[in-house]
Amino acid sequence: MMKPEMIYALPTWLIALVTVGLALLGGMACELLARQLFPIDHRRAHNDVAAAMFSVIGVTFAVLLAFVTMISLENYDSARTAIASEATAARDVLTATKSLPASLATRIQTDIATYLHTIVDDEWPAQAAGQPIPLYAPTLDDLSTASASFEPTTSGSANRQATLMAATARLQDARATRLQAARYGIADLVWLVVFVGGALTVISGSFLGAPRTAWHVAMSATLAASGGIVIFLIIVLAQPLRGDHALPPTPYSELIADMRR
Repeated sequence: MMKPEMIYALPTWLIALVTVGLALLGGMACELLARQLFPIDHRRAHNDVAAAMFSVIGVTFAVLLAFVTMISLENYDSARTAIASEATAARDVLTATKSLPASLATRIQTDIATYLHTIVDDEWPAQAAGQPIPLYAPTLDDLSTASASFEPTTSGSANRQATLMAATARLQDARATRLQAARYGIADLVWLVVFVGGALTVISGSFLGAPRTAWHVAMSATLAASGGIVIFLIIVLAQPLRGDHALPPTPYSELIADMRR
């Protein structure tokens, strides 16, 4: 089972080194062990069968890796979209306050500023460390209350209130999507299938009867390392808000800077 708390606590370069390094060493060890258990003459005599088996298992594992990589990429895109949507919704709320009474506009603008600072200063480091973040945000609750407290007197002001409340709802939805992206990644069962599939692929390659030990060890190591590189990519993409490779809170920081101007 994958333990995100352990994996994502490491620097990205170390995750890459460990993932690819362990795969490479495993491939080499597997081939050396096969050399001891199965004589080269015996393997060369059944090379055609071993090659066919290796092709089937290798293609199956390649399809599996492609499938899991697509899932990880979807997680990454979902998180990036949620970040952009949340910042855009916050900006829309600020835009809607321009035609509100001064006291109400100030209250809403203060709520947005507090919320953005909470995201950048508190929630983002907590997300990167894998700490749970509650869906409920007091500032958004106050923002909803303030939006509903506005009493329109004309059709124009009623439209402005509807715009404000719609932007507030989008902000809350985007927050929920971001927190979901930070909490969930690849299921443990999928990781288990990936590792078992990788091991079977490397083992099946060891049944081939290459004449030189060094050449076959290098082949097995290269095969395993290539799979390790893809697994490293999956690890990074599966949790786009975890670790030191997490997506930056740039849209929120830019909005804070715009509010100060």
